Amino acid sequence: MLRFATIEGARANGLGAVNGSLEVGKAADIVILAGDTLATMPMNNPVASIVYAAHPGMVRDVLVAGRFVKRDGKLVGVDLDRLWGLAEATDRRAFLDFLGNAVVGSEWVRQRTPDLADQDWTPTFTGVLLRKDLDLGLAAAREHEVPMPVVSMVHQLVQQAIGHGHGERDLLALYEIQAAAGLADHQPLAERQPPSLDEP
Repeated sequence: MLRFATIEGARANGLGAVNGSLEVGKAADIVILAGDTLATMPMNNPVASIVYAAHPGMVRDVLVAGRFVKRDGKLVGVDLDRLWGLAEATDRRAFLDFLGNAVVGSEWVRQRTPDLADQDWTPTFTGVLLRKDLDLGLAAAREHEVPMPVVSMVHQLVQQAIGHGHGERDLLALYEIQAAAGLADHQPLAERQPPSLDEP
């Protein structure tokens, strides 16, 4: 899995001679993870710990072509207040339309764009129902001894939302919950108020 995410991924994209491994003559594109988190303890097998337990919160430093773009957990040379202002000024519906029609888009995103744009969390498929489906999938994976780290992570996010009283809300509420979590690390501007998750 680690080779797939590094050298084999680079080769699959025609970039095997440029990056994907740390070698003289290749671009120094490096991600440095914090090794002292509970998620990876005990660190008796570093590769397995990274593949099965690493998460984005562990990314401490990132170098692109040998230049730090993230250092000690903070972005380098980025004006976060300016970015927040640009993000807040962006029309939500136009952005979602763009995403839905981009390569990363899907029919589901296109169909749910109006609900996302209007923050309409009228239940169509709730967190409790999503958790049930994830439970079934994870049980089948355990039965066949198939690791599913990404599905496990999604299950944890859904469980966290349910634990905070959002089990009967539409699963789109997960977007709002994650956005509110992102605000926790940002020093808000005086006029900014974090979104309320208590209203139905």
